[in-house]
Amino acid sequence: MHLIDAIRMAAQQNQPAATPQEPQSEAVVDATQASQPEVVMETAHQQTQAATPTSQPTTQAPEPVNPAVVGGAGSVVRLELFLSPEQMHQLLRGILQGAHSVMTLREASQFLRIKHETLIRMAEEGQIPAFLVDGRWKFPRQAVEEWVTLQTVARRRNSQEEDEDVA
Repeated sequence: MHLIDAIRMAAQQNQPAATPQEPQSEAVVDATQASQPEVVMETAHQQTQAATPTSQPTTQAPEPVNPAVVGGAGSVVRLELFLSPEQMHQLLRGILQGAHSVMTLREASQFLRIKHETLIRMAEEGQIPAFLVDGRWKFPRQAVEEWVTLQTVARRRNSQEEDEDVA
């Protein structure tokens, strides 16, 4: 599950019943609206306003604020996520898995759960999609995933044909 999907799902699960509420700033998501993960966005403009004491009472309705404050170096947005250890693990694992489109020998052998030597032999024989870069084997992630799918389909077909031959 992607981070955005988790945020949307948490927000949808915990939407309060149709009751009148005070208007809220678009830049701040109330932590009571989303359970896990809880999301709080705050712009740099809001941080500076909170840091400077004012003589006016704070009972005024918050001003709608653009969540991205354009500064000299670009936009600044502060995003806080309160994740359980399991959610953090899944988030980091998803980021790492999708980060590279090419796997190393080690990554591919872990992905396929086979020994390095077996994978090298398969790559040398052309059984699995791979290529050499500076004498090191590289495996395109998408091609390996498709290869696994094709192997699974081929094995199912072979087992079905054997079952038909026996009958």
